[in-house]
Amino acid sequence: MDILFIFGMTLSESELERYSRQLLVFGEEGQSVLKDLEVVVGGVGGLGSISSIFLVRLGVGRLRVVDSDRVGVSNLNRQALYDDGDVGCLKVEVAGRKLREMNPEVEVEAIDAEVKEDNVSDIIGDADCFVDGFDNMPGRYVVNKECVRREIPFFHASCSGLEGRITTIVPGETACLHCLYQGKDSMDSGPIPVVGFTPAKLAVMQVEQLTRHFLDLDGVLENRLAIFPGDRTVPDTIEIARDLDCDVCSQ
Repeated sequence: MDILFIFGMTLSESELERYSRQLLVFGEEGQSVLKDLEVVVGGVGGLGSISSIFLVRLGVGRLRVVDSDRVGVSNLNRQALYDDGDVGCLKVEVAGRKLREMNPEVEVEAIDAEVKEDNVSDIIGDADCFVDGFDNMPGRYVVNKECVRREIPFFHASCSGLEGRITTIVPGETACLHCLYQGKDSMDSGPIPVVGFTPAKLAVMQVEQLTRHFLDLDGVLENRLAIFPGDRTVPDTIEIARDLDCDVCSQ
């Protein structure tokens, strides 16, 4: 098999063919940067199932998906990794199998766990970044704090109904999630209203943000929050800034 050596990384002949269209965009050097990444996706529901699909198709080197839920019928309108036959199964077991089938070149690890303060360090391990697929604020705050401690990017998104938000958090350079929401739980109790295309749109943008960040491309939402209102498709983008008294990132 022919191997191309690039800055210590290698692209196999099959990878050169698989990624040939995006090599026209990123070049071989850019693809090798992506191959060197280890990414964690927390939650493989509406956001995380879509971001995981595009991360493995993008060609990151290692992907870790984390969730503790089982597939339910009510998930099927938006969680693109699952079908009727998966109902009742652990999400991470189904996700791990299907993601490996999509791209055997990517090392996929599936962890059946709820992300909490006592396990977040082990879950993140040596990862280069974290992609937010959560449906709750407490989990997001736990990960935000750990990402700040480790100085790794956190690609945040959230949605409800037809509305969505997205930003890229780079510790030491941008506002963190606690700066943005001040530790408040902005989500109502009970089932979150959601239409499938809303998390799908945001999840694809998360993968795009990750790619732009690590390949040093323009368009990263640093210190900016893009808000998609429910009544139109064009987002409002607002400037955000670090809270110099933040309990998480200013200590």
